[in-house]
Amino acid sequence: MPEPKNRIGEILLNKGIITPEQERKAAEVQARSPDRKFGEILVHDLGVDHHTVFSELARLYAFREIDLKPEQLDEGRVKFIKDILDGLPEEVRNAAVAKQALPFKPVEGQRDVLMVITPDPTDREVVSLAVRFGYRRPEVFYARRDAVEDLIRKVAPPKHDLLDFIEKAG
Repeated sequence: MPEPKNRIGEILLNKGIITPEQERKAAEVQARSPDRKFGEILVHDLGVDHHTVFSELARLYAFREIDLKPEQLDEGRVKFIKDILDGLPEEVRNAAVAKQALPFKPVEGQRDVLMVITPDPTDREVVSLAVRFGYRRPEVFYARRDAVEDLIRKVAPPKHDLLDFIEKAG
């Protein structure tokens, strides 16, 4: 009896995003580690380009994609994101940064809807975190990982505990 195919793997294979060998290897890894997602395995274990895989997954799961342009990341936008993150309990803030789930802006014409950006909109924890951002309804958007990482460096730079300690002691 032939092995059941992974639906996502089949779609990515049919679109020429992955090779039959990559599909097979990812399916083998997923069979051994069923808690891991197929896309994650392709990117982290098999070196397939993150944007190529996750932009297709975003389309497949009907997430909209946002192309973060420098003009969208003005001081006001950075302050908006930073203010929301800084207003969260520390564990929620840290989890949002670790999951790369960032509040981006209210959806135009819908003050209670918040656009949340992430390089992995298929991660269910992103929505769980996004509901804590203070808006009635989060709407998750896919954004390129490198753009989200650059934005995180602006709004939540890594803390340097030793430098903080020296500053406070000085």
